Amino acid sequence: MKALVIGGTGDIGKAVVKELQKKKAEVIVVGHSSGDIKLDITQSESIREMYKAAGSIDAVICAPGSRIPIKPVAQMTKQDYIIGMQAKLLGQIDVVLTGIEYLNDNGSFTLTSGVLNEEFIPGGSCIAMVNSALEGFVESASLELPRGLRMNIVSPKLLESSEEKYQSLLVGFETVPDSLVAINYLKSVYGIINAKIVKMR
Repeated sequence: MKALVIGGTGDIGKAVVKELQKKKAEVIVVGHSSGDIKLDITQSESIREMYKAAGSIDAVICAPGSRIPIKPVAQMTKQDYIIGMQAKLLGQIDVVLTGIEYLNDNGSFTLTSGVLNEEFIPGGSCIAMVNSALEGFVESASLELPRGLRMNIVSPKLLESSEEKYQSLLVGFETVPDSLVAINYLKSVYGIINAKIVKMR
């Protein structure tokens, strides 16, 4: 198994990398400013260059850092929503569209949404929109992938390692061990599921 972990230097990504390495997978860590390969997920050419540099791969896990505007809806602008879509939605979709050409037969894509399209927070309209759109994309587009390719999306809860970072934003949200979140990504990578939203129970 050779896996490409986009966002592999972030909290979710590091947890996923650790679990993949336990399975003796060959892991390529992709980050915005560090990692084995650097990537600007908002740029199509950067995504293509990432795949060229990675070579033959069996799985793509995408857990990019979020740059989504969080502020009251009355203060949001159309451009704010465009920024949110570009940062998390369109970037992950582009990873799939470009990756179809590079991923090995019977390989898998695993994207990332989150719970904030079900458990709402103040100022969270953009991230709720993006998460819902991502899940809709995966449920539909996965059914049309060629060459036995699969695609799923993980909706993680708040990681224990991220609690301090987001404690003022996600008051009252349950935290879960990083390893438990990572295992849900492995369910997509090593399993046979397709078109699934993998939710933390």
